[in-house]
Amino acid sequence: MTDAKPSAQQQALARQRAQLIMQVRSGLLSVQEAARRLGISRKTYYKWERRALAAMVEALGDREPGRPPRPLDPEKQALERQTQELQAKLEVLEQTERIRLRLEQLDKKKPEVADMIVTTLTQLKRQVSWPYPRLCESLGVSYASFRRWQHRLERGQSALFKPGPKKVAPLNLEELRVALYCLKHGRQRTQGVGQLYRQHHDHISRRDLQALTRTVRWELAHQHQAELRHIAWKIPGLVWSLDDAELARFAHHRLYLHQVQDLASRYKFTPWVGEQVLGETVAVHLEQLFLQHGPPLVLKRDNGSNLNQQAVDEVLARYLVLPLNSPPHYPPYNGGMECAVRELKTPLREKSLTSGPITDPEVQAWAEVLAHERNHRSRDCLHGHIACKVFHDAKPALKAYTLRKRREIFDWISELTKALIQVSAVHTQRQVETARRLAVETWLQRNGVITITQNKKVLPIFPEKTAHN
Repeated sequence: MTDAKPSAQQQALARQRAQLIMQVRSGLLSVQEAARRLGISRKTYYKWERRALAAMVEALGDREPGRPPRPLDPEKQALERQTQELQAKLEVLEQTERIRLRLEQLDKKKPEVADMIVTTLTQLKRQVSWPYPRLCESLGVSYASFRRWQHRLERGQSALFKPGPKKVAPLNLEELRVALYCLKHGRQRTQGVGQLYRQHHDHISRRDLQALTRTVRWELAHQHQAELRHIAWKIPGLVWSLDDAELARFAHHRLYLHQVQDLASRYKFTPWVGEQVLGETVAVHLEQLFLQHGPPLVLKRDNGSNLNQQAVDEVLARYLVLPLNSPPHYPPYNGGMECAVRELKTPLREKSLTSGPITDPEVQAWAEVLAHERNHRSRDCLHGHIACKVFHDAKPALKAYTLRKRREIFDWISELTKALIQVSAVHTQRQVETARRLAVETWLQRNGVITITQNKKVLPIFPEKTAHN
C-alpha cells in the first residue's frame, strides 16, 4: 500500500527546511543559527540533514526511463513466491500424473521400460528436488525396484534380468578341488578362497565353495596327521619330559609355569610357578624329583637356554640321566609335553586373570591342586586307569636300571652315534645332534620302551623328525 499525498502546508514546511539546510551546506548560515530557526538542537539538525541528503541522492540519481518504481510490499512478494511454488508443484503433479497414466499402459517387466523409469525419475529429481521415495510413490513405482534398477544401470548391466537360474558353463569340480588343494590351509581358515570365488562365481555359490573348502581342509589335516609318526611310550617312569611356558602377564611382572611329566603314565610332578625359570631353579627342582621318585633313564627337553644350562647338565650327569633334545624349530617332537603344559596353563591363566590381585604362592597352590586332580583322573590312553597308580606301580621295575646298567646303555648309544657319524658323513654340529638323537631313539625302540606307528603300522626305524605324543 502507497503513502497518501502530502498537503500544501507540509510541502511548504519541507521546502523551508530544505532551504535552511542548503544555506548551511553553502556556508551562508551556521549550524547553530539554522537549528535555532528550526527550533531544534544541533544533534537533531544533523539527523535531518543526513535524511535530507539521502532523499536527494535517491530522488536525483540516474534511473531507467519510464515511470518511477513503486515501493515493494513484503506481503505481496511472499504471496507471489507461494503462488509460483504452487504453480510449479501443480505442473509437476500434472507431469507425474501423465507419466503415471503412461506407465500403467506399459509393461514394467521389459528392460527398456525400467530404463525409461530410471531416466524419468532422475530428471524429475533435478527439476523439483523431491526425494526419490516421494517421486516413486507419485508414479506408482516401487522404491526398492527403482534402486535395484539404478544400481544395475550404473554398473553397465541391464535393468531387468530374466527370472530363473542363469545359463552357465558346467563346473569342473576336479579342477576346482585341485585349486583348493594348492591354497594355504590353516586349522580353521584358508587363504585365497575369496580370489578363487571371484574366478568361479558364475559356476558355484559362495556357500557351496565354503563347504567344499572345509572338506578339502579336513582331508588335508587327516592326511598330514596320518603321515606323522606317532610314539607310544610303554614303560612308565623311564622317560620324563620337561618344559616351561609363560602363564600370565601382570602390571609389573610376568609369571611362568615349569612342569615335569612322565610320558608313559602322564603323571605330572609338582609344578613350579615363579617370575623367572632360571637354569639353577630347574636343576634344583629336577634333583628334588630324582631324590623323591628316582631318576629316569631319558629326559626329553627342548633347546631353551635355561633347560640346557650347565647346572642342569651336571645334575643329569650325576644321576646318569640321558638328555634327549628336540630338533630346532620342531615342537611336535615333544608334542606330548606341549599338551601336558596346556592342561595346566589354560585353567591357571583363566583363574589368575579373573581372581584380581593374587600372589605367586597362591598360583603355586592352585597349580599343585590342579596337577593332583589331573593325576587322579582316569584317562582313555591308559585304558581307564589313573596316572598316579600307573606311575607308582611301575617303580619296582625301574630298579633294574642300576648305575652299571645305565653306563652300558650310554656306551652302546655312544658307539652307535659314532657309527652313524661315519656312515652319514656328518660335518656340522646339528648333524651330530641328529645322529645322537637317532641313536637314543633306536635303543628305546629296540628295548621295547617305545613303538612307532604311521597309519597304524609299526615302523622299524626312526626318521630324523618324529611327532611324540
